[in-house]
Amino acid sequence: MRMIRLASAFALAAVFSTPAAAQIVVGGEPMQMPPPGGRQMKTGTGLIKGRILAAETGNPVRRAQVRLSGQDVFPKSATTDNEGRFEFKDLPAGAFTINASKSGFVAVNYGQKRPFEPGKPIDLVEGQSVDNADITMPKGSVISGRILDEFGEPVADTIVNAMRSTWSNGKRRLQSTGRTATTNDLGQYRIYGLPPGDYYVSATLRGTQEMVVSEMAATMAVRTTSAIGGGAPEGPSSGYAPTYFPGTPNGNEAQKLVLALGQEAQNTDFGLFPVRLVRVRGSVVTSEGRPAEGVMVSAAPRTANDSNPLFGASSSARTDANGNFTLTGVAPGDYTLNARTSQIFTSSSDGNSMSFTMIRSSGPGGGGESSQESGSVPLTVSGDDMSNVIIVTTKGASATGRVVYDGGSKPTTNSIRISAAATDDTGPMTLVSG
Repeated sequence: MRMIRLASAFALAAVFSTPAAAQIVVGGEPMQMPPPGGRQMKTGTGLIKGRILAAETGNPVRRAQVRLSGQDVFPKSATTDNEGRFEFKDLPAGAFTINASKSGFVAVNYGQKRPFEPGKPIDLVEGQSVDNADITMPKGSVISGRILDEFGEPVADTIVNAMRSTWSNGKRRLQSTGRTATTNDLGQYRIYGLPPGDYYVSATLRGTQEMVVSEMAATMAVRTTSAIGGGAPEGPSSGYAPTYFPGTPNGNEAQKLVLALGQEAQNTDFGLFPVRLVRVRGSVVTSEGRPAEGVMVSAAPRTANDSNPLFGASSSARTDANGNFTLTGVAPGDYTLNARTSQIFTSSSDGNSMSFTMIRSSGPGGGGESSQESGSVPLTVSGDDMSNVIIVTTKGASATGRVVYDGGSKPTTNSIRISAAATDDTGPMTLVSG
């Protein structure tokens, strides 16, 4: 990947963060919400207060949202006053995290040293008053530019997404930061409030997405009359693929932007990549040779960095009574067609350990474990419609094991998550707990 360095990053000896659950604030006082699951929440006589200050000027940040969370307490939120002050009262002993956020600033946790890292909890003893829980908020970095079509004309209503490179199941992928912008009639966009770091930019034409989604709804409606000769309507013949700066549909060729604190990457202009959208028709057959009715078929991109934000949603369909499916609005590329549903997970605990059973399932036949099947096939899509794609499913497999607690306090069964993932499209299953 190519890289642009906009400015040298510098250390910030202050704070950043992830927001905790917010509460509704009425008249400056936090309004407590009912606890989840009917748990008993504690109260006390502790106090935490401080100020929210701008990193660049030291001035108070007015009307910033400050959120407090901790174990066995109601999450609370407050809005800073004109002096940037906030206060949380009636707190029991315990560890508390505090987060501050405001539009245009980087969200920050108390005690956070670097972006995308957790902050430092405040350990409060019964009756203690912490008066200096101050948080310094820096102005966020910005990415701005224009989105154009293949003729150099501005494109309105395009969703532009700031993305970061992450690792998922041992593969490098581009993942949205949640910070987006929509282009205006001049094709202009501006994404603000970004922490310093490395970013990639993607653009998705909203109009094309709505067209594809509308076609999906029409396709599902027509399926109800397929028995009397009806068929799915023809899909859009052309559109724009999700495009990454500087103008490529391939995430591996996306150009990295390195943003320092408070810097703006101006003139990040690029054009959408035009493609012909195709239809993929096929059928799903069970291991016993019968049509697999009601199975969800999806096309997952095989390119490591292709998050496919536009066509991922449209590239799925459910099989009819004859096991047939039609995927619409599929962009050229390499995919894996999957025919399966979600995993089924059961567990039990005796206090010292937890036993689990995980079943990979896909739906044909319904009912017990013996009827659960799944299957997948590789698929390369060019610029032409495809047909006669066959997916043969196989019986599901179960993974059974036991998690043993190693010292310390024993976590509850509900606090442990176990999932299964293949190392690659044909590799062995890997169990991950967390």
